[in-house]
Amino acid sequence: MLAEALRVVRGSALTRKLVAALAAGYISLCRRTCRWEILGSETRDLLRSGRGRFVLAIWHGRLLMVPTEMSGDTRVRAIVSRNNDGELITKVVGRFGIRTIRGSTRDRRKPDLDKGGREAFRAGLQALREEEDVIVALTPDGPRGPLMRCQHGVATLSVMSGASVVPWTFSVRHGRFLGSWDRFLLVRPFSRGVVAYGTPLSPPAERTAEAIETYRLEIEAAITALTRAADARVGRATPEPGPWPK
Repeated sequence: MLAEALRVVRGSALTRKLVAALAAGYISLCRRTCRWEILGSETRDLLRSGRGRFVLAIWHGRLLMVPTEMSGDTRVRAIVSRNNDGELITKVVGRFGIRTIRGSTRDRRKPDLDKGGREAFRAGLQALREEEDVIVALTPDGPRGPLMRCQHGVATLSVMSGASVVPWTFSVRHGRFLGSWDRFLLVRPFSRGVVAYGTPLSPPAERTAEAIETYRLEIEAAITALTRAADARVGRATPEPGPWPK
């Protein structure tokens, strides 16, 4: 049923526009009606002040509530896939004032398909280098996983720009995980939830492959630990990270 509904949404621009409006309304409803606890309020205040350059790293399955946090004086550029799902996300986050950079990493199953990842990386890097105060938001495990496994792009982007990585997540007591690869978390309105900001992670001074790999693992561990802490706060079990393909 869900797969069939998604095919309908992906196939029609008019339907995507309508669904985007409904989705934005649903997100706003969840924001207004749920009781949200904030973890990492000092980092939150820093990002919302509009001062500084940061990379916001979010697991793909915890994207739902992030648009409601990117308000105030923040300038946000979200890296979003070029596919129809990305177009839908672009329409949704645009209603919250978030601009997007379109492109994603290559699918290992389709190595010859150019998904615009390099162009998106360059655009994100340019924003971080040229704009004094900006947040570039991305999903290190997107667009196709593995679940809660950090690709190299986020670490490389941080190292090359000098911008710190801020882990971000949310959880909610009453909601459900979808059966998708990312275990996307939906929120039930009038529930109790947690929005969590991790401590900013500064990039290493060295740009060696070894230093970037160590940093990548640090980022991955930090987002997962933050997600587990948020889930524990509301009594929710955290999915286990997926295995890397052989």
